[in-house]
Amino acid sequence: MITKAIDFGPTKLGRIRQLTEELNSDELAIHLFFNLAPDLFCIADSMGYMRKINHAWKLMLGWSEEELTRKPLIEFIHAHDVAKTKQIIAKMVSHDIIRFHNRIKRKPGSVNRINDPSGSCAGGDDYVVLEWSATAWHNDLTYAVARQVPVSCLTCPDAQNRYGWLHRSIGMNGSKTNVQ
Repeated sequence: MITKAIDFGPTKLGRIRQLTEELNSDELAIHLFFNLAPDLFCIADSMGYMRKINHAWKLMLGWSEEELTRKPLIEFIHAHDVAKTKQIIAKMVSHDIIRFHNRIKRKPGSVNRINDPSGSCAGGDDYVVLEWSATAWHNDLTYAVARQVPVSCLTCPDAQNRYGWLHRSIGMNGSKTNVQ
C-alpha cells in the first residue's frame, strides 16, 4: 500500500499558527478588559442565569461566581424591584439598549470592596443600588453592565426624572425613548 503525505505547505501551516495566536491574543484582551473593570459585567441567558461575570461582582456583593451563576439573577433582586425588573426584561426584546435601576442583595456579612466600605451607598445594609445598561437579546444572550449608584437616586424628589426607575431605550442612532 502506498501512502502519500499531505503537504499543507509552509504558508497554510503558518497561517493556522498565526490565526491561533491572534485568537489567543483576542481572548486574553477580552479577559483582561472584562476582569479589570470596576463595574459589574455579565452575560446572561434567556432563562435569567448569568453565564459569565467579572470579578467585580465578588468584590462588590461578596457572592462567589458559583453562587451567582447557579441561581437566576432575579433571586438576588430586592423583592420590591422584582416585578418591575421582569417587565423591563420582557421589553428588552424590542430595544437596542435599555437602562434601568434595581437593588441587588449583598452576601450577608460581606463588605463592598469596590466602593465605600461603610455601605453608605448600599441602599440599605443588605442591598446595593445598581444602574444597568443592557442589550436586547442576541442568540438568547444579553450583555449587561451595572454600576453602583447612591441610594439617594431612588429617594430624591426628582428621582424619576434623574435616576430612579427611569427606563430608556437608546437606539443605534443615539435617540432615547422611554420604555415604561
